[in-house]
Amino acid sequence: MKFSQVTKIFSDHQQLNYRGAILTSEHSAARQRITAALDAYRQLFPAALCYTQIVPVDEIVTVRVYFREDDYLSRLILDDAQQARLDRLWAELEYVSRSPLKELDTLQLQLEVALGDPQYDSIVALSKPLNDRAAVFRQELSDSEARHLEALVDFAACAYRGKMMELEGGRVLNYLDQPNRKMCRLYLAMLDRYGIHLDEFGDSTERLAEV
Repeated sequence: MKFSQVTKIFSDHQQLNYRGAILTSEHSAARQRITAALDAYRQLFPAALCYTQIVPVDEIVTVRVYFREDDYLSRLILDDAQQARLDRLWAELEYVSRSPLKELDTLQLQLEVALGDPQYDSIVALSKPLNDRAAVFRQELSDSEARHLEALVDFAACAYRGKMMELEGGRVLNYLDQPNRKMCRLYLAMLDRYGIHLDEFGDSTERLAEV
């Protein structure tokens, strides 16, 4: 068994041994029994618990940004709390890295490079699942935006509590008839009062003068 020479992350001493071959008839009961026993053994004693190098580097160009392979680790070792923490860490990594969007960009590059290649059709087949995954991720980004804005304002209020108390409350600011009534204008104005001066926030570059 020869492993990739691109990275040399595997041991040079791994090899397959066929000296203990088991001969059976193709559809015999013995074959089914032995196959089931071998499958059960592999499920209990896998070759590896997880793929620790989550960034695939065994190819010059790869669509997958991060590769998760920890089924055996989760099933054989982790308890529910540890599994939940591992899932959360993976979700956070995907969110901050925006890997679903990067994979879509890489796929387009692969399609351009592989044009005319015999494997082109198999690469094209990845388009729909990756586009679907990217669409779901864009929706997640949109859904989480409000929570991030609230967290930022809460943080600013804690960091600049004295200035927060200077804000005049109990008012209703009506911008219904104004064309530029973006919510982020309010956040920009509030952050200014807290001493945090940004050129833009979200989709806005102008403050609300009335805050």
